[in-house]
Amino acid sequence: MYYGYGIYLYSSSNNTFHSIILQENDYYDLYITALSVSDCNNFFQNATGSGDRPIEYYNYSVDLQNKTLSELILCNADNSNITNITIIGSSTKRNNMLYVCRTENITVSKINSSYNRVGVYLSSSNSTTLQNITTNSNYEGIRLSSSSSNTLQNITANSNNYGIRLSSSDNNTLQNITSNYNNYYGIYLLFSSSSNTFQN
Repeated sequence: MYYGYGIYLYSSSNNTFHSIILQENDYYDLYITALSVSDCNNFFQNATGSGDRPIEYYNYSVDLQNKTLSELILCNADNSNITNITIIGSSTKRNNMLYVCRTENITVSKINSSYNRVGVYLSSSNSTTLQNITTNSNYEGIRLSSSSSNTLQNITANSNNYGIRLSSSDNNTLQNITSNYNNYYGIYLLFSSSSNTFQN
């Protein structure tokens, strides 16, 4: 059983959600586990999350900019460009995130995702560029899981439990990283993450 979620889609596809309200859930208002890109084939319209802010979900290439959202999910949204986005979940629950799943070759820049469950989470996503990202005071600042050949530049991940966590993620390049005052680890590599490069 999974608790603390408004909607959890586990390897589920071809579902349609219209005008739904998903608020004040402990972990995530909306969460998806996509075992393949076909699991990204879901449709959300007019979803309202914590703080009465929108939840937006894209499973196609999108050029998105200048928005404040409760949560943003990119699932099989290859070749997207995401710029100047603020993610703010619940002010009391610290839930939600910017979630990139089963997505290749996107650029994500000028993001502030703070006081959330996770700042930015890449899952099974490769060849992505994260630039000028601020993820402070989350449970996790930046998380990569089974994600390789990504570039992270100018990242600030302070005062989280985990600043930056890489799990089963290889050949990533991290440049100009600030990860201070985190409760457990500033940078944490586990489950055979290898050949990653860290540099100023």
